[in-house]
Amino acid sequence: MRRINKGPQPPGLQKYGSKQGKYLDMGQTLKDELRQALYDAQFGECAYCCAPLNPDEVIIDRRAGTRTVNKGNTRIEHFHPRAKRVVDKLACSSESGVPINGDPQVAWSNLLLCCAGDELNKPPSHCDASKQETDICGPFKNPSLVATGHDLLVTMRADGYLAVRPEVFVNCAGGHPAAQRVVDEVLNLNSTQLKQRRSTQVMALWKEYQRLARAKQSRAEAKRIVLNNLPQSPPFVQAVFSDWVNNGGSFA
Repeated sequence: MRRINKGPQPPGLQKYGSKQGKYLDMGQTLKDELRQALYDAQFGECAYCCAPLNPDEVIIDRRAGTRTVNKGNTRIEHFHPRAKRVVDKLACSSESGVPINGDPQVAWSNLLLCCAGDELNKPPSHCDASKQETDICGPFKNPSLVATGHDLLVTMRADGYLAVRPEVFVNCAGGHPAAQRVVDEVLNLNSTQLKQRRSTQVMALWKEYQRLARAKQSRAEAKRIVLNNLPQSPPFVQAVFSDWVNNGGSFA
């Protein structure tokens, strides 16, 4: 997981929210705008597992007057559960960005974009497909509301296992052990398939880095060469690799 820096909300969403619009009544055109804005803010990655997303592709033929949506693999996620409708706790207010008794359904600060969570390949699902309507506002942090200075919210071992950074979740209910349970049990981010996928991607960069280091390249130069030569690597993978390098490979 990474900190998400969203920026201003889409104009259409702002207008819709000002009219107390409900998520279930939101038209497809506005959902397309919202989905694209979240995709851009998250650099095309899932808010939780950071897997690359394949967004919905909207094809408009103005001459024929048709509009076709090729469905991608994305889900619009409500960090504070949509089913709860009203924010009724201080922790929920803090992590949704919505005042007490406010409605978080279409609040820009409460919305994230997630992958499909392999929901059709059961078991197991992960991310929003696993979380569903579970309220994690107390023990966890909304990645779009994390304070500046924390880019990676987790560390990663060589086997792909994600561990929360204690300093990020220190003020959450239950501290970092409770946050780790959310990662493991609610979001299921340490499923076997996710660990294998992450490990394969990051280790490919790490092995190339070690090869260059053995060739007597400086650590900074080896890192630069790896990232420049393998720009197709997802941003999260590059961030974990950089974290390993900066910490002398202590997580590898």
